[in-house]
Amino acid sequence: MKKLLIIETYYEGHYLTGYIKYILRSLKNKDFEITLLTSKKTIKYGKGAIQILNEEKVKFKIISEDFDNYPFFLKGNLYFQQVINYNRLINFYKKNLYDNFDLICFTSLQRFLIPLCLFGNPFNNIPIIGIFLGAKFHLKYFKIFQQGSFDLIYKILFKILLKKPFIKSVILNDHLLEKFIKKYYENLSKKILFLHDPKETRFKLNKVKVRKSLNLSKKSKYILLYGALIDSKGLEELFQIIKSNYIGKNIRLIIAGKQFSSTKTFLKSTEVKKLIYEKKIIIFSGWQNEQMEAKLFTATDVIWIAYKNYSYPSGVLYQAASFGLPVILSNDGLINQLNKKYKFGISINIFNINESAKKINKIMNIKNYSNFSKNIKIFYNLTKPNNWVNGFLKLIRNI
Repeated sequence: MKKLLIIETYYEGHYLTGYIKYILRSLKNKDFEITLLTSKKTIKYGKGAIQILNEEKVKFKIISEDFDNYPFFLKGNLYFQQVINYNRLINFYKKNLYDNFDLICFTSLQRFLIPLCLFGNPFNNIPIIGIFLGAKFHLKYFKIFQQGSFDLIYKILFKILLKKPFIKSVILNDHLLEKFIKKYYENLSKKILFLHDPKETRFKLNKVKVRKSLNLSKKSKYILLYGALIDSKGLEELFQIIKSNYIGKNIRLIIAGKQFSSTKTFLKSTEVKKLIYEKKIIIFSGWQNEQMEAKLFTATDVIWIAYKNYSYPSGVLYQAASFGLPVILSNDGLINQLNKKYKFGISINIFNINESAKKINKIMNIKNYSNFSKNIKIFYNLTKPNNWVNGFLKLIRNI
């Protein structure tokens, strides 16, 4: 029986369950002994996520390391944190040599990019596969000008990573990065596997009943802003659209997710409180469990993913697709490229408030809405979790 070690150092949000449950599903009834190496905070705060993993009915063992603990002067320094956690992996391997792992799988490979390139394999000669998220260095080649910091350095590091003999395969959720590698790093492209993000819902709920349970209006049209409420989500711009004189009178906004400091401050402002009082804005604070997430998506008409300077694939897009919900997206970036092909939503310039409001009114039109909903369901058929599960299984078999 082969031994697989899965590594995920971050416990919040979709990181723990977003890919791992589908890895487990792909290995159901296969001869693998699975160990999950995660953070101590997962054991403390991630019980709900672990329960979701257990529901896959695939046996696995959990080991935790202190991945979340850093010297105070390195808080927020992601580069040094990579090196610190890399050294923790080395120590873990030394303590667990008897386990004789056959394969290592990083579900957030980008969190170890720098030390893997500079220092090599922390697990000696054990082959590594991983899921790599959040690259930006390739975007300018597709005329998407949303560069990140040190793009040239990351471009070089990514190529070095692919050249490492211990890296056997890298899974991408970015179709443009796949195209870039096939064109510019053709000899390394055999190490790349593109798979759409796997998302699904286990709950089929009644919209009328859900709205009643959440105290939402039957007649209103709702936009949902969902997930970690960071600055790039475009909350302030969306607020301006909702209070615009051009927005439909029956359009409302649901905000659901963990609030960070700047978001908390903004949501406490007098203007926002006024719209909350008028029930134009409804807030559900904090991370939402799987069932509550299903309720929010069921109650909603359209999903907001018109993020600022955000060029990554969005898990929320795939969640929307699993519910057949059209999206509002930014008119630049990677998701806009997908929308040009599949036409699953409207693209807006979020800084042009009044024009954005008018476009949102149009998507709520019954005929327009029906077309967008039909298109996103077609898109979802191409991106169903079984495609990811089968792709991962094929990858494993070929290593």
